[in-house]
Amino acid sequence: DTLQPLMDVYHLDQVGIFEEEGTGNKYYIGYTINKDDDMIVLHMPFVKNERGELALEKQEWTIRKDGREQKGYYLLQEAMDEITDRR
Repeated sequence: DTLQPLMDVYHLDQVGIFEEEGTGNKYYIGYTINKDDDMIVLHMPFVKNERGELALEKQEWTIRKDGREQKGYYLLQEAMDEITDRR
């Protein structure tokens, strides 16, 4: 499993790929994470052009947990450290 190293480093119960189509031409891609009975989504925003191709809109990870969003993580490691209290 290619996500196993991520699970091992951060002691995660499960990791999956996340993708969600937003409104208009917005699209979100990232990870779903299960840790200690919490379900967390990490994603970055993409835009879809008229040919259906995706391009990164902004190099910024967003954490979704408990119905709230936290933005401002520019590296995956920063977001993972926030989620797993490794700061």
